Amino acid sequence: MKSKEPTSTFIEIPASNPPRPIKYCLFYKEGEKIKEQLVNKSSDFNYSSMVIKTVANSSGPLPFMFEEYRDHYDSLPQVVREIMKSAIKKIRWQMASRDNPSVFFDTRFVEPGNVAHLMICLIPLILTIKKEVGANVDFIFYKLGDHFLKLLNYFDIQPKLSAKRCRGERVILFARRDFKLVPYDLYAMDQYFLKFFPEIYKNCKIKKTLTAPKVFMARKNKRAFINENEIDLFLSKYGFQKFYLEDLTIEDQISLAAHAEYVVATSGAALSYLVLNPSLKGVVEVSTPNFFEEFLAEVLSCKTDRYITILPELDWNKVMIPWEYRVREKDSNFKLDMIFLEKAMEALDLK
Repeated sequence: MKSKEPTSTFIEIPASNPPRPIKYCLFYKEGEKIKEQLVNKSSDFNYSSMVIKTVANSSGPLPFMFEEYRDHYDSLPQVVREIMKSAIKKIRWQMASRDNPSVFFDTRFVEPGNVAHLMICLIPLILTIKKEVGANVDFIFYKLGDHFLKLLNYFDIQPKLSAKRCRGERVILFARRDFKLVPYDLYAMDQYFLKFFPEIYKNCKIKKTLTAPKVFMARKNKRAFINENEIDLFLSKYGFQKFYLEDLTIEDQISLAAHAEYVVATSGAALSYLVLNPSLKGVVEVSTPNFFEEFLAEVLSCKTDRYITILPELDWNKVMIPWEYRVREKDSNFKLDMIFLEKAMEALDLK
C-alpha cells in the first residue's frame, strides 16, 4: 500500500546567530595538587535554521532503552539485559492498539530521564512547535511521574500519555546545515535546541514565590556534601542562603533559580532551571569526584560570564570507565575541600 504524500506544512525558523562562545573556569584536584584551567572555545553549533514539518504518518513507541545501549548491549550485566528484554516485549504488545490524534509530536523515543532533559531539550522544543504549528498539537509521552507532569503543566503543556501507536499528521524536525537538510537528532538530548533559540523562555511568566540573591542548593540524599555544615557556615559569610530543593514545590524551585544572582550547587538536573534566569551573575557547579560532564557548563556558561566548575578529585583510571558502571559511585556523598570554595569566591569576586 502506497503511503500518503507529505502535507504542505513546512516552517523554517532561522537560528540565533552567531551562538555565544563557551567560557568557564575549572578547578580540579589531580593527585595532591589543585589545578585551574580556563575553558574558552567556540561553539560547535553549525546549523543555520530549524525546519518544522508535518507529514501523514503513523508512529509507534520505540524500545528507547535498547536504542540507548545498543552499541554495547552485549557487555551489559545479565540482569540489565533481562529487564530490557521484558520492557521491549511489553512495548511491542502495546503497539497492537492505536490512538488517532489529528496532529502529534512523538517524544517517546527520547523519554526524559530527569528535569534537565525537559528544561533544556523538550520544553523549549514543545513551546516552539506550539507557537509555529498551533495549539492543537498533541504531545505524546509515555507515563510520566508527578514531578514531570507538574513541570510540563507549569509551562501550560498538557501531555498525552500513551503507549499506543499513533496515526495522523506527525510533526518532524530537520536542521539546515550549509545547503542540506539533516534530521534533527533529538535523541541526543543535547543543548542544541537552546542554541537554536536561546530566548525561548524570555516571554514565560515566572511566578515570584520564593527568592534569594545568593543560593546554596544543598541535597539531602544523593550527592550530598558530607561536610555540609562547614560549607553552609563558610558560604553564609558571603550572604548565601541554604535551600533543599527536595522540600520545595515546583513553583518555588523555579522561582528560586530564575531570580538568583549567584548559585552554588552540586552538579545535577536542578541546575537546568537556571536557563530561566535573565540576570545570572555567577554559578559554582560542584561535580562528584571523578565525574566530569561538560553539558551543564556548556549550556549555562552562556547565561553568565562567571561559571565555575569544581572537580574535587581527578583519577584518570576511574574517569575512563563508562559512567553506567559507576552509577552508585556517581551518586555517593562526598567531602569537599574548602580550598575549592575559597578559590571560587575569589573568582566570583565576592567578599
